[in-house]
Amino acid sequence: MKNETARKDRMAALRIVAVYGIIGGLWILFSDTVLGWIIHDPSLMTRIAIYKGLLFILVTAVLLYHLIARHVLRLTQANRSISASEGRLRTLVHTLPDLVWLKDRDGVYLSCNQMFERFFGAKEADIVGKTDYDFVDKELADFFVEHDRKAMAAGKSSTNEEWITFTDDGRRALMETIKTPMYDDRGGLIGVLGIGRDITERKRTEEDLRASEARYRGLVELFPEAIYIHTSGKLVFANSHGARLVGVECPDDLYGREALDFVHPDYREFVTRRINSAYEQGRSNPPVEQVFLRADGVPVQVEVSSNAFSYHGEKALQIVARDISERKKRQEELVKAQKLESLGVLAGGIAHDFNNLLTGIMGNLSLMREELPTDHPLQERLSRCEKAIDQTTGLTCQLLTFSRGGEPVKKLLDLRPVLRDTISFALRGSNVALELAMADDLWPLEADEGQLCQVFNNLIINAGQAMPNGGIVRVEAGNCRLSPAEVPPLAPGDYLLISVIDQGTGIFPEYLDKIFDPYFTTKESGSGLGLTALYSIVRKHQGQVLVSSRIGDGTTFRIYLPASPEKEGVLPAPLDEIPLSASFTGAFILVMDDEPPIRELSEEMLRLIGCRVESCSGGEELVDLYRQKTREGSRPDAVIMDLTIPGKMGGLEAAQRILELDREARLIVSSGYSNDPVMANYQAY
Repeated sequence: MKNETARKDRMAALRIVAVYGIIGGLWILFSDTVLGWIIHDPSLMTRIAIYKGLLFILVTAVLLYHLIARHVLRLTQANRSISASEGRLRTLVHTLPDLVWLKDRDGVYLSCNQMFERFFGAKEADIVGKTDYDFVDKELADFFVEHDRKAMAAGKSSTNEEWITFTDDGRRALMETIKTPMYDDRGGLIGVLGIGRDITERKRTEEDLRASEARYRGLVELFPEAIYIHTSGKLVFANSHGARLVGVECPDDLYGREALDFVHPDYREFVTRRINSAYEQGRSNPPVEQVFLRADGVPVQVEVSSNAFSYHGEKALQIVARDISERKKRQEELVKAQKLESLGVLAGGIAHDFNNLLTGIMGNLSLMREELPTDHPLQERLSRCEKAIDQTTGLTCQLLTFSRGGEPVKKLLDLRPVLRDTISFALRGSNVALELAMADDLWPLEADEGQLCQVFNNLIINAGQAMPNGGIVRVEAGNCRLSPAEVPPLAPGDYLLISVIDQGTGIFPEYLDKIFDPYFTTKESGSGLGLTALYSIVRKHQGQVLVSSRIGDGTTFRIYLPASPEKEGVLPAPLDEIPLSASFTGAFILVMDDEPPIRELSEEMLRLIGCRVESCSGGEELVDLYRQKTREGSRPDAVIMDLTIPGKMGGLEAAQRILELDREARLIVSSGYSNDPVMANYQAY
């Protein structure tokens, strides 16, 4: 700026001298020549020359005054403009929010702005002429001097961050500085211009933000649900739970992946609509159930809520997903239990009467068989009738397992002979081979042997039917200890695991959740109760049944039953080893049943084996009859009584009354399954 001003001043002076020389030369040349043409008197020419000189001086003086005055005016205006610019520049520098200072090559302060004054707590007059050593400790001052030297040596700006500790009060501040070398008109180095900014609060805020982000990330990692963030459909964040939910080990492996890739194809259109709705409305979506697709292709049921927000300037969606697979399983278990309970109400309503009718028919058939010669032609017909009733009784037993009265009558038993006998009988005459693998140290269990036989019989028959062209059914039995939540809803502990594995056609995936439902069957001749009865029996034994299947590869049923390893070695002797009395001749028996056909049949059968019999229809009559016979000296040898008598005293109360009369009374309960636990735990009564 100064070089340009000096050049203009020189040019202005040169113009003035040039104008003066031109005008003077023209005046002398033309005035003398013209006057010489007109005047010939030398003395007159001399006088005129004097006046001519004076006039020349006057004219040139006026002209010079005009030129110099105009130049001075221009200089004054230029100086005023420069002063105004310098003032505006100084005002701007002083009002800057940053520190500004100028130091010479030796590090001596030449000037500074007001922000610099406030920062160091001193006026510019007190700062100018001092160095950094007057404000900060020597180590930091040495650093500033070195920073200045590097900026001047490089000939360009240099940026740096450094903590400043004030020597007077120990106050600390973090300063970000820019050092720029300054030069004069001739290119000589003047010193260094510095611009600094106190970034202490900004750094503290950044540190707080990083700490907050770390706390947030830690909280997100500890959050028990899966969390995802995606922008433009691509995942940009996931916590560890989110990675594990979709079958990925590291959350980083999800970044950049399409979010819809982990949504089951059946739900992608629905999810897309929810995403668009969240973006349009700019709010959260309520939780809904849907299905994710793991990286290995396995579907997983989830409950998902979402919230739209801005993420680094882009529209984003935050997803919170909860694995509800176990909850859905529990709901399915509850639905199954409700279905079984409904079926139990139906079964309980018909079982008592239906069993009474079957008992009457079967008993009379047995009596007819006894009265006919063994070679009588009707024996074959009687056998057919009994077989038909056996089949009907089997169906009734299946129904009874669903009723509240179908509680298992448990006893401690060894499962190995039960399994061996049941499966060998079920596969007899078929083209299916059997492989049986049982642990030598198989634990005992407390169970209803008859109901377990029904379970294994159903499984083996189903396996054989699944292999019409033959194959192998493998049955495995072993001990296992379950940890918590390993097989919901089973409690941790000791169990027997029985697996039935076939090589059949398999079960379609859409049928797997229905096979235990009452009356569901894919067979033309099936009742749809076999697997339902199996499920009910296993659950009433506090066990669990699981099934897995692949079309064309076969099906595997896994049954978990509570074991009693602590009772190993105390199994009761087999029934055929217990001595039984075979003679009942002369025994006096009382019979109580509300159904006349059952009473009459019981009396007739007992008399057929040589017993004396009396009967009644209710508990009150039975107690009175027992008291009367005892007083008469004809104490009954045994009492057979029905457990449940509608509208009258039943067997349980009657038994208590009789035991009050005679602690040695022999009481036999006779019933179909009822809702009373007497049948399952008769010894306690």
